[in-house]
Amino acid sequence: MIDGAIVMIENMHKHMERTPLTKENRWKIVADSASEVGPALFFSLLIITVSFVPVFTLEAQEGRMFAPLAFTKTYAMAAAAALAITLVPVLMGYFIRGKVLPEHKNPVNRILSAVYLPGLKTVLNFPKLTLLFALGICVLGVWPLDKLGSEFIPPLDEGI
Repeated sequence: MIDGAIVMIENMHKHMERTPLTKENRWKIVADSASEVGPALFFSLLIITVSFVPVFTLEAQEGRMFAPLAFTKTYAMAAAAALAITLVPVLMGYFIRGKVLPEHKNPVNRILSAVYLPGLKTVLNFPKLTLLFALGICVLGVWPLDKLGSEFIPPLDEGI
């Protein structure tokens, strides 16, 4: 539910990397960055909201059990969609301040890239070995499934 705000703030940071934030251009940058990703965010959250509609067709015990979840999730996602395009841009304009470092200069991003990129390059250089390794993990996951349901439960001693 918070993804909309995160994406919008990240997009504003990208705009701030290109154009430093001043008093004169603050609201223009906010409007440009919000209008760039706002429609896509709104409709993605709306699609998630609509995805719970089939739960409302459940009847009997299933309906009684899952209806509260469906109502809660639907209302929360609808509110998140509305807030992502109304309140979040205004709050960004008031609260985002300062200088934003570009990604290639950010120390946290540099450390994460230094850890991630060697592994990514290795996997891309050896695609067949990577697929074989993934297949091996899947096969290892099947073995416990074969044993499922075969647990032996000794009978309770009636004399205790």
